[in-house]
Amino acid sequence: MLSLSSFWQGIVGQLDFALQPIVNIRSGAAYGFEALLRGTDAAGFPSIGALFDAAWSEGILYRLDRVLREKALRAFKAVPRRGGAKLFYNIDNRVTGAPDYSPGNTQRLLSELGIDPSSLVFEISERHEFSDYPAAKTVLERYKSQDFRIALDDFGAGYSGLQLLYFAQPDLIKIDRFFVACIDSDPRKRQFVERIVDMAHLMGIQVVAEGVETEKEFLACRQIGCDLAQGYLIARPLRDHSLLLDAYPAVAELAASDRRVSSSASSIRARLDAVPPIMLGESVMAALDRFRGRSENGEPPVAVPVVDASGACVGLLRERDFRPYVYSPYGISLLSHAAANVPFGGLLVQVPVADVGADLRTVQSLFIGCPGIEGVVVEENGAYAGFLDARSLLEAVAERELSDARDQNPLSRLPGNARLEEFLSERWNDPEADCLFCYFDFDNFKPFNDRYGFRRGDRIIQLFAGLLRDAASRAGWFAAHIGGDDFFAGIDCAGPGAEADAERLVSYIVSRFADDVAAFYDEEDRHLGCIEERDRGGEVRSFPLLTVTAALYRKRPGPPEVPFEAAGELFAALKKEAKQSKPSAESCCAVRPKLAI
Repeated sequence: MLSLSSFWQGIVGQLDFALQPIVNIRSGAAYGFEALLRGTDAAGFPSIGALFDAAWSEGILYRLDRVLREKALRAFKAVPRRGGAKLFYNIDNRVTGAPDYSPGNTQRLLSELGIDPSSLVFEISERHEFSDYPAAKTVLERYKSQDFRIALDDFGAGYSGLQLLYFAQPDLIKIDRFFVACIDSDPRKRQFVERIVDMAHLMGIQVVAEGVETEKEFLACRQIGCDLAQGYLIARPLRDHSLLLDAYPAVAELAASDRRVSSSASSIRARLDAVPPIMLGESVMAALDRFRGRSENGEPPVAVPVVDASGACVGLLRERDFRPYVYSPYGISLLSHAAANVPFGGLLVQVPVADVGADLRTVQSLFIGCPGIEGVVVEENGAYAGFLDARSLLEAVAERELSDARDQNPLSRLPGNARLEEFLSERWNDPEADCLFCYFDFDNFKPFNDRYGFRRGDRIIQLFAGLLRDAASRAGWFAAHIGGDDFFAGIDCAGPGAEADAERLVSYIVSRFADDVAAFYDEEDRHLGCIEERDRGGEVRSFPLLTVTAALYRKRPGPPEVPFEAAGELFAALKKEAKQSKPSAESCCAVRPKLAI
């Protein structure tokens, strides 16, 4: 390996690295530290890109990178409280095709420093296209075969994201800061990141929210399902590495303050099978012996997770993939020979990974989206916690559906008071929540029932329930049936214009119901536009055709105006006020935090 010239050695002497923590988004534990190059201006270069462009033009890009790589690893080695954290190191995509490239140097350096290979994560960016994808794929596969990790940086910022995702087969994706900025108030960004997170988790890839600067951005990324977070909110890049921590309590406190935690987490934890994992680097024969043994239930395991030195799951070994070798002549010898070049003979498959606090519906979607996989690996604080096989997952889903069915109103098929109280309690007591609560109540329903009977009245309740359910499904609302002719909708107001959009949809429901309900009256009553019935005092009165009143209340971020226990009284007062004011949908207007339609 050629060394750098004295000129370039002088430049390297002026360069050093700041380290910025990347933390578990639920616990605040340091998952890793990104090495960020500093000192390029002092070395005479306007930017980091200009430094590497100069090295590329002189044909020494890989030699420069190798020296900087050693410098970053030695800085990482000296971090006093790094625990099981990883080093994230950025490489220029052109390195893989550099004429001075030679393999094996990093492995030797890690061995010299006593750093486990799984502690090194190579970050590649989609901002620069690989000159030769097949050649780059070979290099990246070589890195992964040596237990290094691959992270795809700046995802969504360039022009080759999906192509690079296909070739690189990364272990992590870092969402570009552009999509994280103001994600709490931008529905389009939120939707984009949600889709990326879903796709990544189906492929067994962890997601890093990069450039998190505010608490609202952090909580939004956490709620979407990002696994890790990095940014000024957590810590700025530090050149004084002694200030780095192995855990950031402020992040854990912020995560704990988020009341929107999954109620299914305990159900998932209770059903986890603590299948003992195999360590990356163990022999293929050790894996085979595991399948020959018995698990806690007395049956041979159908799948065994593989973890790295930090405890993170890197893949799954399946018993069915070993069978062709076990039952064929020379199969064991062939498998052992293959494992000498590729970990476990190439039988290690990607597996969907979920956090122990994930919503059960999310875990179910991961499983459904990966046909042929025996279950889902569950992690806690970034480390393997257990395996949720298909049977256990079905049991958890059945338990959830039974619980939902018990609370569901049999007439409207909408959630009842138990789910409603759970939803209200979460949003009401959440200081970050920005919600619109809508209480629906029919006008003149009793006279209708007296004239036409409860059977036809039930059909009208089903009519309105259908309108509300359809609207809630399209807009992502929470809808519930309180009982009788009382309904409820909860609307998260994320992003500009969310309240106005919700008001328009509420007005549509109100007007559509008034149009559709007329068909339930006899022709004579429709023609008159009213029915004549005795009121509660026994007097004969005319009652207009059925309508519905919607009373709305905006709960903005911050402490609630009244305690949660008084919320029912507040909604009752709003409903009474709305019925007395009887504004039209067109004249809907705000009255401080409350609205009436």
